[in-house]
Amino acid sequence: MSRSRGDLDLATSAGSARSSSGSARTGLMWILLGDGAAKVALIGTSAVALLALNVGQFGVFAGLQAAIYLSAAIWDFGSGQLLTREIAGGRVPAAAWLGALAHIRLRTLPLWLGSLVGSFAILGTDAASPVIYAIGICASLLIGLQLAAISALRGRMDFRGVAKAVAAGRWAGLGAGVALVLTVDPEDHLHALLIAWLAGELLGTMVALHTAGIGALRNGPKLSFKAAAPLALNSIVQIGYNRFDLILVAALSTPVVVGAYATASRIQDAMLILPSAGATIVLPFAARLYSHEMIGASTAAGTRRLLTRTWLAIGLPSLALALCAAVLAPTIVTTFLGPNYQQAIVPIQVIAVSIPLVAVNSALASVVVARHGAGYVTSALLVALTTVIAMNVALVPVMGAVAPALAATVREVPVLLVLLIAARRVRLFGGRA
Repeated sequence: MSRSRGDLDLATSAGSARSSSGSARTGLMWILLGDGAAKVALIGTSAVALLALNVGQFGVFAGLQAAIYLSAAIWDFGSGQLLTREIAGGRVPAAAWLGALAHIRLRTLPLWLGSLVGSFAILGTDAASPVIYAIGICASLLIGLQLAAISALRGRMDFRGVAKAVAAGRWAGLGAGVALVLTVDPEDHLHALLIAWLAGELLGTMVALHTAGIGALRNGPKLSFKAAAPLALNSIVQIGYNRFDLILVAALSTPVVVGAYATASRIQDAMLILPSAGATIVLPFAARLYSHEMIGASTAAGTRRLLTRTWLAIGLPSLALALCAAVLAPTIVTTFLGPNYQQAIVPIQVIAVSIPLVAVNSALASVVVARHGAGYVTSALLVALTTVIAMNVALVPVMGAVAPALAATVREVPVLLVLLIAARRVRLFGGRA
């Protein structure tokens, strides 16, 4: 069967699964460096805020940040993952990323606005001023644009550019916050820290845009709202099963139980940097390899090798990290948290077991998405959510804080089974080698 000129161009342009940042291994290094640096800066920013603000002000600071990041994610509506996949697969030119996103972002503006209005209503006018809300709106717009540019960079496999943008923004925000807190009056610390945060996001967005390039707004293919919808649903369900369990535990138990599990959950969040990096690196590489399969230039064997190597590169360190956390949990809690958090030790040990399982599932889910199977990932996430709800309702009254930690671990097993079935459906396994 003869190939068209377009097929040959695609094979040429996507002929190597390497980027300006180097191989997948190099890209993984940049992801870990960038995310690690950003997390350290965020911890530093939180520490500065805790020292500079009273409890009520810190609540406004943390609440506004959470609302803004959520609104930016809602505005994204799964388009970031879709953009990464389509650029990596050669279906959207890297220089046309902004024009490709414009259609979806315009349609999701009402969702973005609604999420902001709802969040501001929850925060209330007594706790925050119009100036603070204005800062929040500007930050949400910047973060939304930054997420789009970062998605384009991931599609180009420029992971060094992603690391620079993310780390630069977070560290600039921390530096500006420290400088302003030391120079302004204490009653202005809240506004100062929010302005510093906005300045950091501005710098991060500028670095991301400079690296990605603006490109043409009108020329080139447009991303489909329909194609983005399953990815958006996945994000919503994932947020639900990662955060809804705390609300459910609160309804079923006491504040002490909630506090113990929340501590374990936050430690789990910190350890998820490895699984998250694996999922991020796999998506564009798997999408590019899948585009080769579609034109007959390769087979699924290349993607299987990519997945196996990612499991080894991320899964084994995740297993080691989980073992360290389980063994050192008593020391960590006693040394850093004190005797009041002794009830968190066993939940930490239990939830640590989930990390290598999440590493396996996250990489496999990214491959399924890259092969246009986002709907199957939705099914896996819904299975996880159902498992979490059922186990918490049944076990929290009996086992306390250990129950949600156990649910957060056990849920990964049915997720893996669903993803393995999905992998066969998208012809990752069982196809010709």
